[in-house]
Amino acid sequence: MNTPALTTMLRALLRWWWLIVLSVSIGVGVGYFLRTGQVDLYFSKAIVMVGQQNNSPIPVGSDRRVLDGYIAFIRRDSLLQPVIDDLGLNVSPQLFQEYMSIEANPFASLLEIGILDIDPERAAIIANRVVDELIRQTSDRATMLDVEFINNQIAAIQQQITNLQAEHDALVEEAANLTTAFAINANLEERRQIESTITGLRTTLLNLVNSAPRSDIQIFERAKPNYFPVAANSILDLLIAGGAGGALSILTILLFTFFDDRLQWDEGRHEVVAGLPILGPLGVIPSNKMPLYVDTMPQSVEAEALRQLRAKLALANGGQQPQVVTIMSYDSGEGKTLTSANLALETARSGLRTLVIDGDMRRGDLHELFHLPNVFGLSDILNSDEDIRALLSQAIVDSGYENLALLTSGRAPADPATLLSRPRLAELVNILKRHYDALVIDAAPTIGGPDAIFLGEVSSGVAIIVNARRTRLASLKRAVEELTSGRHVRIYGVIFNRVRLQVTTKYNSSYYYRQSGSLTAEKLNREMAKPGSGLFALRRHIIIDRNGERLFSIDACAARMGVKRRVVRSWTSSGYLPAERRLLRRWIRESAINRMLEQRTVTVPPEPQYIPEPVNPSMNSVNGSHEIPSHLREQREAILGYAQRPKPDDSEF
Repeated sequence: MNTPALTTMLRALLRWWWLIVLSVSIGVGVGYFLRTGQVDLYFSKAIVMVGQQNNSPIPVGSDRRVLDGYIAFIRRDSLLQPVIDDLGLNVSPQLFQEYMSIEANPFASLLEIGILDIDPERAAIIANRVVDELIRQTSDRATMLDVEFINNQIAAIQQQITNLQAEHDALVEEAANLTTAFAINANLEERRQIESTITGLRTTLLNLVNSAPRSDIQIFERAKPNYFPVAANSILDLLIAGGAGGALSILTILLFTFFDDRLQWDEGRHEVVAGLPILGPLGVIPSNKMPLYVDTMPQSVEAEALRQLRAKLALANGGQQPQVVTIMSYDSGEGKTLTSANLALETARSGLRTLVIDGDMRRGDLHELFHLPNVFGLSDILNSDEDIRALLSQAIVDSGYENLALLTSGRAPADPATLLSRPRLAELVNILKRHYDALVIDAAPTIGGPDAIFLGEVSSGVAIIVNARRTRLASLKRAVEELTSGRHVRIYGVIFNRVRLQVTTKYNSSYYYRQSGSLTAEKLNREMAKPGSGLFALRRHIIIDRNGERLFSIDACAARMGVKRRVVRSWTSSGYLPAERRLLRRWIRESAINRMLEQRTVTVPPEPQYIPEPVNPSMNSVNGSHEIPSHLREQREAILGYAQRPKPDDSEF
């Protein structure tokens, strides 16, 4: 995976961090809920050796097929049913197998038989009982008929040995009380016979034990109770459940990011998208500041972003303000109309005579932003055969803002593309270019038809606006393809709309360096015209005292003097600027402000008059005659020539 794709996915994970946290929490909650409804299970296992006939304590390897055969034999109902009946488990052999596990180790010829149960001691008993039944059923069936006889013989011999040992012990006690030699010798002889008989019986018992039938299965380790549950409400179980939920959410985010082609604004990361330069972002505008936010919130970051967009358009046009710029988008609802209106208003405020044109004759609503009707507009001019200049007086309306006029879309025609394809559109634009410094055209979306192509052909350039996190890259590419199919359509770049500029460093810093205070010059002028007084003026910046003199707040003084508020505070704190406290605030008299302003002004001295100095007779005298030096004579002739030249006619400008 390349670095840009990896960076995109990492940014997606950071953006969707809350989804990962939520998924982990849900996983932990679901795991806890499921585990609280389950009982704890305990595991116990017994280990047996296979094929060890020499009683060797060290197991040796065995064929895997032999072990698999024993595993299949253990799972037979004929082996499990006696265990179930003997222990009274009251389960079927099939259900019994669900709680039994068998693992083979062919390198050591070992079989591990494990049992799961809610009681740790019962789990060990069941495991050992399975092993005993396995040994019983795997003994040599040919000698099974002699088992009972041999066992009876072994028991009888063991009983004889026990009885003889008791007689021998009694004779030993009796010998301690004997006094005659005959009695002592008789006692010794009887004990020798008993010892000889016991020795013979033991030899016979050993032969019987060695000749008894044996199984290929021998117990290597018997099962013991394990009091630690294998399935419990432990922290590890909850961590596993939470990790599974988090992994699932991360996988979903990565897949969604990989297959998602929606355009996203990322400051400083991309400079080009779909082969076009990025002109910059536009912010998310609060509903109460709509639609002309450059007027309702001129000092905001969003308004500053629009001003930077206007500068970017000038740079894209070779450093000059484009006279005709068209704003378009691929689909509706991406903010082209709002951007066109505010861009035109900001251009008009820069002093340029501006006309904003509603080129969307299908669903144009630019007039609604200025609270104007739409009776006669662009469609009527293009559909008429009358002189364009005569129709402009009916179509162009005043927007209510200085230097800004509006040409509405007019009544919706049946085929707007046909009207825009007529040569009359280029003629109209040429006439408007002679009357206005800047034209801003709001075009119809390219998804609705080729209207934007015809408007782009008569424009200096086109700017494509996209909705951040909604417009897809494929949609932008289709819009570019349609525009490039026109004749001489110049595309300035792409504008990302609805970007949260408050979280970007670049636009916050640019807004900071504007150094605009909370009190604007317009608001200061309004308050100077109508200053407040009394207790009801707590939120005013200018009040009047009893003598009729105006008092300025810290903010008003800073706006009046063109300095920052902290500078005024430092002046008042040090006494450099006299202030008095009223209404819990500090106020500066207007007379003190005027004195500070006046003492910083100086009178411009008049231009010095040139007075030629008298010529020294002793200078440059030749034979008693006085002559002007050559370099002074050349300067005098140049000055006289400049003064006597004819003045230019003002009518030439």
